[in-house]
Amino acid sequence: MNKKKLSLLRALFSYFGRSSFVVRRRWARTLGWLAPRLMRSRAHIVRTNLRLAFPDTPATERERWLQRHFHLLAQSVVDRGLCW
Repeated sequence: MNKKKLSLLRALFSYFGRSSFVVRRRWARTLGWLAPRLMRSRAHIVRTNLRLAFPDTPATERERWLQRHFHLLAQSVVDRGLCW
């Protein structure tokens, strides 16, 4: 990872670490909504895995699980700022 990216990540995690719970939650909700739209290949992998693992589950339910997955992933990333 180059120095600019590392500096940006440090600043971002530092910001999240200083932010209130409400602000971190808002960021996580936004990033969780954006993630499957920006990381389409990852979302495709998650959809495929859910379809293979739960073939009898309706597609709408699996889509809710996908959204929940990305939301919780974003919340985890945002909360890591507390460790910094």
